[in-house]
Amino acid sequence: MKKLTNLPRQARWAVPAGIIVTVGGALAASMITVASAAATPQLPTRTPAQLIAAVAGKTPAAVPLTGTIMETVSLGLPALPSTGAPVSLSTLLAGSHTVKVWYADPAHYRLALPQSASEDDLIRDGRNAWLWESSANQVTHLTLPAGGRTGSALPMPLTPQQAAEQALAQVGPTTKVRVDSNVTVAGEAAYQLVLAPRSSGSLIGQVRIAIDAARNVPLRVQVFARGATSPAVQIGYSSVSFGKPAAADRKSV
Repeated sequence: MKKLTNLPRQARWAVPAGIIVTVGGALAASMITVASAAATPQLPTRTPAQLIAAVAGKTPAAVPLTGTIMETVSLGLPALPSTGAPVSLSTLLAGSHTVKVWYADPAHYRLALPQSASEDDLIRDGRNAWLWESSANQVTHLTLPAGGRTGSALPMPLTPQQAAEQALAQVGPTTKVRVDSNVTVAGEAAYQLVLAPRSSGSLIGQVRIAIDAARNVPLRVQVFARGATSPAVQIGYSSVSFGKPAAADRKSV
């Protein structure tokens, strides 16, 4: 790992972001509700089993896109002191966050976290990765191991797709699954899959997963505490465009 200061911003790719949070023994993901005033989209009927199979058969890494992810966490926790890290547990345990994404493939991406007076970026180009901290005017360069395995070398993000995968991995005999009313997320018509634990002792009331109707890509995940009407933890796209990011976008910051 090498830290370089006073360097100009270089060509950067983008990838989605997030962090996993375990609260009360239950897995939650950092996320935000993307409300839509549009009418409920009319879509062909699909069963919960069909939606789960469609998502399971989709490789998130195979879907290039450009978008903005909005994250919110509302756990009723007091404000925590900042660690100074661009992506840290203390910064994502409360409040709202915006993550801009330019994602081409697993080895070429850029993730930008704009803040009030600064911006932090995570860039990967093949085996090279850079973490840019504008507030310190500092770049940290990492050379990743061969074979595509990053291990813990990078603060890998959690996308709506990854959050959905983790939620669906918990589905079993103790889970009730249904398809709710269709929704619109980031302008895309989506099915809404609802997972709910059968046990009355669970702290989680339900998990809602909005799945893009055309591509079977999860667009939003919401985690509700038992009895709550508003999500405690949410991650979702506020805007999304499918297809490889333009070269000019991939190289500009």
